[in-house]
Amino acid sequence: HDSVHDSVHDSVHDSVADLSAHHRRRLRDDITSIRALDPACGSGSFLVHLLETLSTLAHAAGDERALHLIRRDVLTRSIFGVDRNPTAVWLCELRLWLSVVIECPETSGERVPPLPNLDHNIRTGDTLSGGDFEFAPVAGRSIAALRDRYTRASGSKKRTLGNQLDREERARAVAETARRLVAVKHARCGIIESLRAEDLFGNRARRSAAQTRLLAQTRAQQRTLERLHQQLQLGAALPFRFAASFSDVASAGGFDLVVGNPPWVRPHSLSPDQRKLLRDEYSTISNASWNAGAQRAGAGSGFGAQADLSVAFVERGSRLLRDGGTLALLLPAKLWRTLSGGGVRRLLGEQLEVQRVRDWSDAPSLFNAAVYPSLVVAKRHAVSEEKHSTKESNSSNSPIAVVSREQRVHISISRHTSTANFSVQPRSLSYDSDRSSPWILLPPAVRAAFNKLQSSGTPLGDSHFGRPTLGVKCGCNAAFLMDVMELDDDLARVQSANRSGLIERQLLKPLIRGEDIPHAGFARNPSDAAGGKDRRILWTHDADGSPLKSLPPRALRWLNFWRRALEARCDARSNAPWWSLFRTDAARAHTPRVVWADIGKRLRTTVLQSGDPTVPLNTCYILRTSSDVDAWALDAFLTSSIAGAWLDTLAEPARGGFRRFLGWTVATVPVPTEWNLIKSELAQIHALRASGESVNERAVNDVILRGFGLPHSSIQPLLEWFGS
Repeated sequence: HDSVHDSVHDSVHDSVADLSAHHRRRLRDDITSIRALDPACGSGSFLVHLLETLSTLAHAAGDERALHLIRRDVLTRSIFGVDRNPTAVWLCELRLWLSVVIECPETSGERVPPLPNLDHNIRTGDTLSGGDFEFAPVAGRSIAALRDRYTRASGSKKRTLGNQLDREERARAVAETARRLVAVKHARCGIIESLRAEDLFGNRARRSAAQTRLLAQTRAQQRTLERLHQQLQLGAALPFRFAASFSDVASAGGFDLVVGNPPWVRPHSLSPDQRKLLRDEYSTISNASWNAGAQRAGAGSGFGAQADLSVAFVERGSRLLRDGGTLALLLPAKLWRTLSGGGVRRLLGEQLEVQRVRDWSDAPSLFNAAVYPSLVVAKRHAVSEEKHSTKESNSSNSPIAVVSREQRVHISISRHTSTANFSVQPRSLSYDSDRSSPWILLPPAVRAAFNKLQSSGTPLGDSHFGRPTLGVKCGCNAAFLMDVMELDDDLARVQSANRSGLIERQLLKPLIRGEDIPHAGFARNPSDAAGGKDRRILWTHDADGSPLKSLPPRALRWLNFWRRALEARCDARSNAPWWSLFRTDAARAHTPRVVWADIGKRLRTTVLQSGDPTVPLNTCYILRTSSDVDAWALDAFLTSSIAGAWLDTLAEPARGGFRRFLGWTVATVPVPTEWNLIKSELAQIHALRASGESVNERAVNDVILRGFGLPHSSIQPLLEWFGS
């Protein structure tokens, strides 16, 4: 605590040391008007640090009061927090109190002034269901003054002011509910009028399924709000709503700062009802995917829409900010690269100005858990910001830095042994012109090399190779994956999950998993990856991938043991046999297949030649080629340092310095335009690696760059970044 405080104190003093007395007074006035929120405050770590920073800044700007008095004032006026956990709220209040008391010089507890009442500043509630300030009633200054008096009160005066605050909040909760009800009624009337409207021939349009759902939804919302409005008027418990609990902040236009570390929760950890509520409320959830990337890789809408819960906090925080307010949140670094981060990237690009990004995903572990954190700082667009900046620039005495006409985003990337700091133009963040596309966090020279490759080739998913395909999915590995213990003419003795039996040999096929694929230059031996065992999959489909209409008796007896689990699989369809496998097209062996592991420190590939019956599982992706030469050449290309540098930029980080090489990620790799010119040489390189011979990486790159029509110097910065 002391070292952090001293560091903040010194940096703050340095930043205001050159300001005039007039500008210091203005700075002090600005600090007293700041309203900062942590929307998921937990035990208050961010709010405590914010309290200390603002207090130190006020002291450096000339506030001569004792530090504990400054902190009391800042705490009561500027610090707000919300959390669902009542215990966390209590701990947050306790830590804020301690931050005030620790600076108080009094040694006698009786002489320490009463601590501020924080129960109307730090609230128990759900930020995501707490609404925003859209329907907030006008609060005036009475609420802010009343809250200020309440935080300093004690005894009977505290109870009186607390009751008065409760009445004011109830009145505003009733008013907000009434406004929401009016808005829903108007929306419902608009839908009904559109349905009743007649065309030029006097005919009414048929009601679509979407209109029917929307009408039912608005009707349900109207009934819910009518019931809630009546209950609130009769004295029911107040649900947490920002418009009622912080109506004075709403009247001021919103919060100046929204800071914190919202929960990182994967969507499958939420109930279906919770996911539906989030989709209805948040566009970053309902429209989460980067559509172009999903289409390029053939990813389903469900896969691309699996947005982390933290993106909803970004959207809620942006709605709670005033014009020109700042959002600063710790978020998963994967949001800047995944398909499902498209919604939050679009929001930040369209509604806010990204000012700073800090990525720690490749840094040595900063936390006890395996997480990949990043920091994003963004400013809400201000309507009059350009005029304000021009006005300030005309005053030579203004302490406020003039905003540059060309905004820059400051980026800091922690690599394995160093940190890179640089700034880029906002439009240089995204992979392409689509604001929902992944962010490419590269220094300018490296980004220029990245762009050279991008413009000199065709994305793999758009090329003649087509889209990658995910491997076969079982949904119940114990039933389908097994070790072969003995082989007879027609039967095989197998073992799986401590269960053994006999199965018709003709239904067993070799398999390959992601972990079975070796690094470039090593021959694949599936038995080595399986610990010397003969691993097979029970193949219940025909050569075209269609499920068998019936199973041989021993296979049927084997699978009957897991029948209930097989019928309950999420991919199971009522019109398909219960023994079906899923995504079986990846197992068709009529063409050569390039297979790669979905996770690794570098992309690991192997080639399955035409006729090879090996079944890739869903920890693999496959890409079909028209010939063995194409397959061998593509294998050599994807394992080159050029492709590796590209994928290192886009691939999602995973535990232990690994990357997730998903279908959409590899589908973006640019294929050289002169592929036919270089594929024979790349196929020879594959053959040398397969035989165990070493291949000079520079020579491989020279071949690939000849296909791109680029000199080696044009991509050297990207290769150096990849190797750092």
